Order: sequence, then structure tokens, then C-alpha cells
Amino acid sequence: MKTRALSLLLASLLTLLLVSGCDRRVPERTSSEEQSSQQASSQWEEESSSAPSLPGSLPEEEASSREETEDQEAVIHQILLEYGAVEPDNPPKEGWLRAEKGMSLYYYEEPWNQETPMPPHWYYAWRVFQMWQEPEETWQEYSLTDLPGWFYPAEAYEELVTGYFPVTVQFLRDSDLYRADLGGYNLPGGGGIGATPWILLDHVEQEQEADGSLLVHLYVTLAYSTNDLEQNTYHILTARVQPDGSFQYVSWAEDPAPSQQQRESTLVVLAETPTQMDHLYTNEAYGFSLTLPESWTDHYTAEEGVMHYADGSQGPQIGFFYHGQTSAPLGYLHLVPLAYWETVDPSAAVLGTELARDGQYAYVYATWGGSCPYSPGQDYDLYQELRLEQEEEGTIVLAFLEP
Repeated sequence: MKTRALSLLLASLLTLLLVSGCDRRVPERTSSEEQSSQQASSQWEEESSSAPSLPGSLPEEEASSREETEDQEAVIHQILLEYGAVEPDNPPKEGWLRAEKGMSLYYYEEPWNQETPMPPHWYYAWRVFQMWQEPEETWQEYSLTDLPGWFYPAEAYEELVTGYFPVTVQFLRDSDLYRADLGGYNLPGGGGIGATPWILLDHVEQEQEADGSLLVHLYVTLAYSTNDLEQNTYHILTARVQPDGSFQYVSWAEDPAPSQQQRESTLVVLAETPTQMDHLYTNEAYGFSLTLPESWTDHYTAEEGVMHYADGSQGPQIGFFYHGQTSAPLGYLHLVPLAYWETVDPSAAVLGTELARDGQYAYVYATWGGSCPYSPGQDYDLYQELRLEQEEEGTIVLAFLEP
């Protein structure tokens, strides 16, 4: 099983800062948190003498009603989402979720429970994920002008985290994240993002508790951007669900015996899954288009970020990835500030090949120099075919859009 060290979390925090509970005990929340809570608490119907049926636990015809079954499925779906998942536009298979890039508890693969909680930094990362689900215009309230990173006032932060997870306020405060002088939590950061897994729910098992709640065990596969099944991991996410649909996470553990069916469910060849991206890439925000190789059509996605340079300047960066897999980049277009670019020795080719320039930036394309992350097969062959050699960088054509 792969282990993503705490340093990865710290790394992802800084990069993303630069680039840019569940038993619902929290009395005061932001408007977006309240909306999320209401969505998660769609009424959980409970029979007086039996526990509600969950997906995968009883045949559908035994459910008391279609509405009740839909409500139960919605709660299960919300448990997966609020742990750190998003719903992608074009998943390889219907129902697949994706870990939020750089800030998701699905990156933490070590087991945890009430007796052995996650390190405090991971709860902070989860709080950042929750913030990202709010409208971006509200993020400013979590930022202090003289403090790097995000800042969360103690009372609201502690009520939210302890509502979703079985940890105490004292546990949260016994960390270097807690700033007693400011009355809140802050992590300045550290830098990079690891591979982003697909999240597949295989099945759900349940246990009725004496207090009327239900323990639900979600058997989850984390499928990475490779055809090698040995690189996938299998886990059990457990939550305690109340009759009204509210829930609290209980534990995360490795699944010691995933079924053969569960292993085979990830056998999706990415080459056969179109991304609906044309070989003419247009970026209206920065006013240009790129003519990419025709072979790239339907096999790549583009994501924007920020590149920081040695002189302290920065500029936009567009990364091109095979099927959106962040562990399989094809190349990068850097919009390099001219003042810095003109100090760089072009023969060094460190940043790539200049395609064009305007009064502000040099537009520089660089193919990715890493090794292919795929096992031999269709995706391996196509990825190798799509990626340009360094001497081919100049074949990409950049044109400025008409104002």
C-alpha cells in the first residue's frame, strides 16, 4: 500500500496557496456550509423496528419505498464527497468520483480511528477542502493580510472538525497549527501535488447500533492513473449515520481482502475515454490559441496554474495532461515575464522553446521530461506517441486572438 507522507500534505498546501460535523453539532456555519449540511441531511427514514436499507445491503425490492432508497443513496454519496471528493465532468465510468486535487483525505492512506487519529495537519487540510466548496468570493474572510496561508477562527474550526471526526478540541490545539495569540488555526505551507486517484464505491455494509444509529462501512477503491492494478489501493471508510441522515466519520482502514470483482472494476483503458478536448486549444482569459498535434484530440485536458521564477516574479502556466491524469503530463506552456525571460540563456532550454511574445510575456512551451507512468498496454503506447520530443516543441503554433 502506498504511503503519502505528511510532507506531501505540507507540499501541496504551499503550491496551492501560490497557485491561486457531521453529527452537525455546529451551531453557526457559513451559508455554503449550511447548504451542504442541508443537502447531506436529506431525511433518513427509519422504521421503528428495523434499520434502513443501504445500497448493497438489501435487494432493491425490499426497500420500503423508492424515495427512501434515494435518500439513503444520497447520504452515502455525501459521505464520500465530504471526505474529500468531487464529481468530475467526464469520469471513465458513471459514478466514479475524483479526489480533490491536492487537498483531500483520500491522499491519507494510513489507517485511523478514534484511538489513533490522523495528524492534526490533515484535519486542517480537510477544512481547506471544505472552504473550496464555498463560493470563491467568501474565501477572503479566511485570509489575514500579514499571515501566509488560510486562517480559521478557533471556535468555528473546532466545532466543524469535531463534528465530523472523533477528535477533541485539546487534540487539535496540541499542534503547531493552533495560534493562541490569534485565536485560530493557520498553516503557512510547504509545496507539490501527488497523483490524484479516482474513487470507486464497490459496496456498503451496515451495523445497527443500540442508540438507533447505523454504522455504515463503505468499501472504496482508490484507482490511480495506471493500468497496473497493484498500484491501486483498497480501503474501508466507516461513518455513523443518525436517523435524520446526519453522520460522523468513525474510521479509515485498509481492506485486507478486496474481491476479484472489485479489482477488475478499475480495468478502464483511458485511451478509449474521450476528453472532448480539440487539438485547437483556446484560452480566452489570456487571449491566445494553440494548435496542438491532431493526435491529441480527445486524449488530453488543460489546467491552469502559476509558475514562480528565480527573480521573484511569476506568470501563468497551462499544463497539458494525458486524460487529466496529473501524474502523466504531456507538457507545459509558460507565460514567462519578459524581464525574467531576457535574463535566461536560451541555449540552456531550461524552460522550453519560445513560441511567441507580447509586451508582457514570452510564451514558452516545454515538453515533460519524466518517464511514462503506465504499464505496457494501450495507454502506455498512446501516451508515448502523444508526448513531444524536445526538438518538436516548436511545432506547436501559438496565435493571439483578435481583441
